[in-house]
Amino acid sequence: MTKTNAGLLRAARLLDLVPYLMSHQGIEIDVLAQQFEISKTELLEDLNTLWMCGLPGYTPLELMDLTFDSGFVTIRNADELQNARALNNEEVVALLLGLDYLKGQLLTESAALIAAIESLVSRLSSTLRIALTNNLSAHIEVSAHIRGALLNAIAKREPLEIQYHSPTRDEIILRTIHPLHISINQNIEYVDGFCELVNDYRTFRLDRILTINPASSPGRWLESNVAQSNVKLPFEIAILERERDVCERLNIDLETLKTSNVKAIAVFGFSEDWLIREILTLGGSCILTKPADIRHRVKMRAELALNGYRNLLLGA
Repeated sequence: MTKTNAGLLRAARLLDLVPYLMSHQGIEIDVLAQQFEISKTELLEDLNTLWMCGLPGYTPLELMDLTFDSGFVTIRNADELQNARALNNEEVVALLLGLDYLKGQLLTESAALIAAIESLVSRLSSTLRIALTNNLSAHIEVSAHIRGALLNAIAKREPLEIQYHSPTRDEIILRTIHPLHISINQNIEYVDGFCELVNDYRTFRLDRILTINPASSPGRWLESNVAQSNVKLPFEIAILERERDVCERLNIDLETLKTSNVKAIAVFGFSEDWLIREILTLGGSCILTKPADIRHRVKMRAELALNGYRNLLLGA
């Protein structure tokens, strides 16, 4: 990794200070220090350095004239350096990627802002001093349309129809869901909600939602025969192996688990049936330690499945 050169960073900051001061005459020193994210002591050192800078000749006629004794900064005789420092290629590329990502998060209704971003992208691209074989593009995992539709449905308590890619079956399935809230785990966004297809609560990754639309029966919301509490229920598990798989299926922060070096961890879910199914699906990678009654139900379901396999083999 390339080491940061403090001298070069300070020189760049000095070049940025001059045009900024030219357009912010009389700015307070404390505010200026906050703007450039440096201490007041560092800023005063920079101002004293600028006070000795100017055009060749270095007489009072050529030097910049700074005043900051009163706590407010004014600058004169700096016309030659009033233009902002040009961005380098790396800075331009970073800005282009950021603008592309921002554009992808805007809804179509923001036409004026999208046009402004495209204009800025065009201007920045023309300043690049390297040839790019392809247009720069930032990968957008979750579109603003999908996130906005979910947040709107949660606020209005309205069901949605989604096309969802199931990685376990590698299928795209049409589901009607009742979204309850959005959460983020390891930089991945999830929505918890009730799924009419399985008549139970499920957790869906936003980046696996392909399409999203209002449900065909918008007046229906968690009818009494399927309604459950949306308060999460606490459980506790012990992870034995396949930590990554367990954490993804049960929505556990893997990094927190690694740093704490704890195998037993609290889990929260909307449904006891959901937890039992996930524990069985993980096939011994983790065990449920609490509560005891649900642990017993897991045991009974596992024994029932084993008896079914045993009878099938005996019959064969």
